Parts: sequence; structure tokens; C-alpha cells
Amino acid sequence: MTAISLPFASDVARRRVPDAGELAQGIPCGPLDEKMFNWLFWYATGQLGSFISNSGGTPDDADLDQVSSYARLQSLNYRVASGTANALSVTLDPAPASNAVLEGMPIRLKITASNTSAATLNVGAGALPIKTLRGADVELGDLVVDSITTLICTGTAWIFTGIAYSEVPRIAPSGVVLWVRTDGSDNNDGLTNSASGAFATVMGAITKGLARYSLPPGQTALIRLGIPGTYAAPGSLPYVGAPLEIRGDAAAQASYVLSGAGAGSGVIAVGVGQLSLTGLTITNTGTISHSVNADNSGYVLLTNVTFLTSVTTTFALMAATGSGVIRMGAGCIVNASAGYLWLAGGGTIVMGANLALQSTPNYTTATAQALDGGKILRGSPATAFTGTGALGLRYNAQMNGIIDMLFGGASFIPGNSAGTTATGGQYQ
Repeated sequence: MTAISLPFASDVARRRVPDAGELAQGIPCGPLDEKMFNWLFWYATGQLGSFISNSGGTPDDADLDQVSSYARLQSLNYRVASGTANALSVTLDPAPASNAVLEGMPIRLKITASNTSAATLNVGAGALPIKTLRGADVELGDLVVDSITTLICTGTAWIFTGIAYSEVPRIAPSGVVLWVRTDGSDNNDGLTNSASGAFATVMGAITKGLARYSLPPGQTALIRLGIPGTYAAPGSLPYVGAPLEIRGDAAAQASYVLSGAGAGSGVIAVGVGQLSLTGLTITNTGTISHSVNADNSGYVLLTNVTFLTSVTTTFALMAATGSGVIRMGAGCIVNASAGYLWLAGGGTIVMGANLALQSTPNYTTATAQALDGGKILRGSPATAFTGTGALGLRYNAQMNGIIDMLFGGASFIPGNSAGTTATGGQYQ
């Protein structure tokens, strides 16, 4: 048997007066005599026996490879998770005095229930959040049942050692349909029209749901409002790399409401990409926001959309700024006063179908205003305004803005005051 080297023995042998710590531990501090050797042997074998026992083994004096075997297995750092799916816990022996002393420690967990939202892990000194390598909370399904996940402690969090499932886009060969319901949760995956499956907000479906998918060219990402109700309007939409549609029910557009104040740009605003709004109502609750805004290279198609306001806004119900485009399809209804019905500030608004006005809305600046080269166009001579008409200036074309109603006449656009042109503006 190879002799065991005790590097601290000579140091202990030189001592004659024990210090307080040694006395408290019962450490003999005289010369290295038989008593001292026995104590050292007991201490070393006790430590090794504790390591083997805590690793799940039974110390065996005849097995000289036990320490190597259990060191290789790293059983001390493997545990089957208990607790709940989102609040995991394990028992370590010995238990840590604090999370701070765990900094740099790895642990391998067998997951017993897939997480449904952000999750924590408690190894005996308090729960810490489980994070991705980028420092984000884990999301639905990042902890997969029956998998073994390796985490490393920073002292303030447990960090994945690899990429989380939520960080890897999935290929969607036939497009994506994500459901949103008023009784849903943004911790769901959006794949079923149920309270336990749907998202709670449109923005949750976009930022969390669509972030999981890579859409092939030509595919549309469809967000469905699953049940009647009032939903939080998304505000400015990020570009998702594919055409996006938000759909309620074309046969019940008053029952599916997107409501919000926006933030100047719009209750719903698109700066890049294509957005279709179908079968829903947009309620503007802000005083300084457009209801729908297509900006820069954004394109918005409206079909069976109703416009409402709950406050007096000086902004537009529909605004096309920069090079943005808004096209109105069939079934659109306006029952809202505002600063403008249409505002084309560099962009283009196309009246592609009949537009119904209700409750005689009042437009305090103009029903239609085109400026900075913006255009407001009647898509076909067959399109018309229906309903109650409106109050206010019919139109204002200025600074090279163009309003082309296909020779519908000066009274084609609703209002009770004649339209005006100035500074290169044109109306026909």
C-alpha cells in the first residue's frame, strides 16, 4: 500500500501550546506521538468515510478505489429535484450556511416536472432564481421533465451551462397560430384556445410566442383573440420577420376590443413590416396618440375594424407617417371623434372599400389632412362614405400633400366646413 502523506503533520509536531480553536475541536497539539498519529488517522478516514456516505455509498476498508469511484460520479452534486415545477428544492448534506458560499458550485438536477414560468432553486440556504446564460428568467418548458440539467451558482442565481430551449427558434413549416385570451397567461405557450394554453396579451404573444419560431418566407404569423373581451392594445410592434395578423371575429368585431392609450406613435403602431387587423375594435384611451399608425416602411391592412375613443384626442384615428401605408378594406366602422380621421404625413392612406360613420363624429383639425408629400387616395370610384356624416373641416392638403378622391367632388369627404389647400397641396 502506498504511504499516505500528511503534509500538516510536521507543523503540528512543532506545536507545544494549543490555540483556542484547536482546543475547541479536541485536536491534540503535542509532538507526533502514537496519540497524535491515531487522531490524524481517525480524522482522515472520517473525512473520507463521510464523503463516501454522502455520495450514496457505504465505506468499505477492503475497497481502495471507493474514493476515486465516487469522485468520478460526483454524486454529491447530483440530486433529484423536489418541491414544485417552478420552485425546485434539493437537500444537500452538509447543508450550506448561505448561498454566498456556493459561488462557482455546479449541480446536476433531474427535473421531475416541466416548469410553466420563471423558476427558483433552493439547496438549503434560500431560493435563488434560475437564469439563462444571458441572465434572463427561464421560460415555459426550459426545465424539461425527466431531463438532467446542469446549473452553476453565482451566489445570487443558478445559471444554465448551455442554451435554454426558449432561446432556440423553432421552424414552423406551415405558419404559426398563437392564441390570446383575457383569462390566459403570458407564461403559457399560446398553442391552444384555452385558459391554460393561451397568452393573456397580444404583446406577450409577439415577444414570447413568436420569439420561439423561425418563419419561412411567405408565412404569416397569426394571433387569434380566443374569446370576446377587452384586451390590452400592444402599442408599438416589433418587427417579427414575417407578415403579422391580429384577428378577432369578422362577424362580431364589436366583441373583440383592443384598448389602450398608446404613447404618441399609436395605440397600435407599425414601423417595419406588414400588419393585418381583422374583426376587432380599437379603442383609443389616450389624448395624444394615433389609434393606428403606419410609420417608416410599415404597412397596415384594416378589415372589419371599428374605431372608438373614450377621451378627446387631438391625434388621428388613422395616421400614415414617413413612408407608411394604411389600406382600409371592407367592413370598417368609425364611431369616434378626434383631431383627424385620416392624417397622411408623408405616408399613404388608401380608401379601398366603403367606410361607415356613426354618431356624427367631429374632427377638430380636418377629416382628412395630407402634408409633407403624403397621399390620401380613394381606391375605386365605387367606394363611398355611409352613415351619419361628420363635423369639421372636410380636408386640408398642404406642403405638397395630395388628396385624390377620383373626382368625387369637394363634398365627397364628410364634414360641415369646406376643405382647403395651401403650399403645393392638391385636392381632386
